[in-house]
Amino acid sequence: MQSQIQALQIEGVREGAHIHFIGIGGVHMRAHAEQLHNSGYLVTGSDQNESEATARLRGKGVGVSIGHRPEHVAADTALVVYTAAVQADNAELVSAQAQGIRVMERAVLLGQLMRNYAHPVCFAGTHGKTTATSMAAEIFLAADADPTIAVGGILPSIGGTVRDGGRDVFVVESCEYCDSFLHFFPYVGVILNIEFDHADYFADLDAVYASFRAFADLIPADGTLIVNAGVERLDTLIEGLDCRVLIVDGDKAAVRAENIRYDTRGCASFTAMLGGVVWGEVRLNVPGRHNVSNALAAMTAAQVLRVPFEAMAQGLANFRGSGRRAEVKGTMKTGAVVMDDYAHHPTEIRAALAAMRNSAYKRIFCMFQPHTRTRTLALIDDFSTSFDDADVVVLLDIYEPAGREEHGVDISSSVLAAMLEKRGVAVYYAKNSSDAVSYIQKNSQEGDLCITMGAGDVSQLGKCLLS
Repeated sequence: MQSQIQALQIEGVREGAHIHFIGIGGVHMRAHAEQLHNSGYLVTGSDQNESEATARLRGKGVGVSIGHRPEHVAADTALVVYTAAVQADNAELVSAQAQGIRVMERAVLLGQLMRNYAHPVCFAGTHGKTTATSMAAEIFLAADADPTIAVGGILPSIGGTVRDGGRDVFVVESCEYCDSFLHFFPYVGVILNIEFDHADYFADLDAVYASFRAFADLIPADGTLIVNAGVERLDTLIEGLDCRVLIVDGDKAAVRAENIRYDTRGCASFTAMLGGVVWGEVRLNVPGRHNVSNALAAMTAAQVLRVPFEAMAQGLANFRGSGRRAEVKGTMKTGAVVMDDYAHHPTEIRAALAAMRNSAYKRIFCMFQPHTRTRTLALIDDFSTSFDDADVVVLLDIYEPAGREEHGVDISSSVLAAMLEKRGVAVYYAKNSSDAVSYIQKNSQEGDLCITMGAGDVSQLGKCLLS
């Protein structure tokens, strides 16, 4: 049972003070706004549009304004919280600074909230953070540990992205973009993998490794770093750390999987090994070998905090995916199944498609929308080799998040389409979203899978495919 909410402390902000959120309707912002409202703070916020989130917040007594205007930042405001997507010239951010009101980026706020908990468990990595965090959340829930949870995707069992629990365990998804996770205070840190990504922030792979090493350095001497055996430069990453280090998912790892087998959905069952001894049997309800790795990391984090194996196995069996991670959306009139997945990096694409190849689908249509021109350009060669397990790739134009990239990056999806064709991959370069939907509706049939894939708005096309 969820414990009674205790007042959350934020350094330099008195209990019950006025906190204003710019972009309060965002999936993370609304969750933290509600969390602080529950903790007794006076919370207000603004967003560009009305939404279910703004209606929910108003229903709970949070003051929400539509549009960003200077007058929304009252003189009695003690703190203004904003996301990395908010531009420096935002009217409310400028107003707060002009009034001398303290401003704080969301990742910094999350780090401040983390300090209220005895055992923050932080999941980091280029890929798999949302899934591994969600798996750990389900394990701690199954163990009746009353965890507080902050995850990057909708977790159905908690009805959102944040759960207010006790002040012992805080399970947190921890992102490296803009070095956000360096504001955190991990007691248990997990590094799932490290690859080059976020080319609009990191100069090269060395910079990414430096960020993850700095994250590992945050773990105290009595804490634990859990790291996948497949991470390159592993010895350099862990050299000289004060904390305990546990290696998972390798031939000589402390925790590994044996006897892996797959059902018709591509979901794995395996024998978990701990220190060379059989730990127990695990059955997953999410597809792919990569999710075996995620499960082993989540189990190891739980084991550090003395969760019994039975709760681990139950929690993993309970987990059936979070939002936009191999999420089945329905069945088309043609009989093809529609799935949505957040994969937007070459490694993620390979893993997601390989997982579907282990399932019983006849053909795989992958509707892919590249995310950011900088990532597409930096990783174009890797992207061109990522779709071998798809029967047909339906390619959309690159999604460009507002304000995130500078002009002058010369790349388009047509380049990737040409590279895929040269490789022998069946590819259809869609003129627009409607063209992509029409192509799949005309060419798919019963037994096929259509997976919409990317970090942009491609997920919205699932509804069109099902119409």
